[in-house]
Amino acid sequence: MYVIDLSGKEYPLQATSTNEKEVNGNQSLSATILSTKVNKNFIADIKEMWRIVDHDNVEHKIIYAKRKGVGRYEPEYEEVKTNGTTFFYRPTQIVAGSGTKKELANSSQLQVEIKAIPLFFDDFDNDRIYDNINKHMTAIDAFTTLFNGTNYDFVLVDRFDAVQWEGFGAGETRLETFKRSLDRYKC
Repeated sequence: MYVIDLSGKEYPLQATSTNEKEVNGNQSLSATILSTKVNKNFIADIKEMWRIVDHDNVEHKIIYAKRKGVGRYEPEYEEVKTNGTTFFYRPTQIVAGSGTKKELANSSQLQVEIKAIPLFFDDFDNDRIYDNINKHMTAIDAFTTLFNGTNYDFVLVDRFDAVQWEGFGAGETRLETFKRSLDRYKC
């Protein structure tokens, strides 16, 4: 997986993600991005409108990004005063089961929770077909009109009966018309 910032720069991503798919066609990707060596180059900057590409090479647009600090903050040094002299020392703790000491550091780390939707749904939901088409159309004609002028293409893998359209497009988003077309042609 990797993320793409607003200027198009790509960063490798190490995260735990979940793909959610609903019956009505809504899809989303949720991920928890931890502060790791891989993520340190972008974690403080990631925000909405960045893109994330999943393991299946599907590009998503981030629509929600929430940052939070995780862990308990420990001071890097502690101050101790003895007989009028001030000493600074690095706190240590016993590592369980090992009998060794481990230096403590600032354990507060940044974590980002994100939610993203496939770029196709975002693009089609933000573009409208202003033409009002009222005619008898085959599925190939309808989907050709629907996908015309976009960066996407379609493939029909079955035969579909032509249907009469009243108000194909008519100011609807491409996504609304796409869903109506799927229903009308029983795809």
